[in-house]
Amino acid sequence: MRLRPALPLATLALVACGGGSPHSDTGSGLTPARVMAVTSSVVGSESTAQASSSALPFWSPVGEGTPQAALGLHLPSLPSCASVTTTGPDAQGFTHQTWTFVHCTSGDESLDGNIDLTWKAGDYTITFNHLVLTEDGGAETTTLDGTRHVVIDTATSTGTVTLSQFRLAHTEASEPGENRTFTYDAAYHTDWATPGTYKLWGGFTAQANAEPAVAGTVDMARPLTWTVGCCRPTSGILHLAQGSQSAEVAFSLPCSTITITVAGQPSVTRKLRGCR
Repeated sequence: MRLRPALPLATLALVACGGGSPHSDTGSGLTPARVMAVTSSVVGSESTAQASSSALPFWSPVGEGTPQAALGLHLPSLPSCASVTTTGPDAQGFTHQTWTFVHCTSGDESLDGNIDLTWKAGDYTITFNHLVLTEDGGAETTTLDGTRHVVIDTATSTGTVTLSQFRLAHTEASEPGENRTFTYDAAYHTDWATPGTYKLWGGFTAQANAEPAVAGTVDMARPLTWTVGCCRPTSGILHLAQGSQSAEVAFSLPCSTITITVAGQPSVTRKLRGCR
């Protein structure tokens, strides 16, 4: 499977739902390979690549005055083919903006669909409305739908992140065995009150292709914690469950190290791929 997003908005779309394509699934049940695939996808959705390793991943609370910063969208500029409409603020104080793409082309890639942004200070929502990246003359497509809602309390340096009906799908006409879908719903709490750290806890449901859904939880007592210099959590525990099976993923240093423990099996240590 190949993803070569040249259009800025294609990059944005992929970052918003995991920094890349849906991960290939291996085996059945909660095998270490499947646990790693789910972990990579879920953690990737909260790990925005940074230009410098000295910066914390995800959105920067100090820059939350713009919707792009608050939503973790590190986008140099919109392509010239995109049309932008803005209305508001409305009676509730929200500004609404829609980015529309109609056959936005770059080389052999084309982008169609639209993105809606709604925001006021401390409250930000982005919705991907069937954003479709087409490659190789239509031989490959990547489609993104779903909503991300971020609420920030600057006084306490805390917030909430809610993802609803996120769905990333990839198809390849010449290799249908590489077709993938990934769906994701989540409700998280966040805390960056301690300088140099970003903490996240809560729960999610993720499903790859037609496999049974995987439920995940992160306890407040052992949150996923990002620290300066690493775009993946450097500590914290992720609990996974699928049917009667369960697994635990522990994050540690060096950067991108995880230890997977599937119930009833020996623990294995793996490395997550780097941020894009």
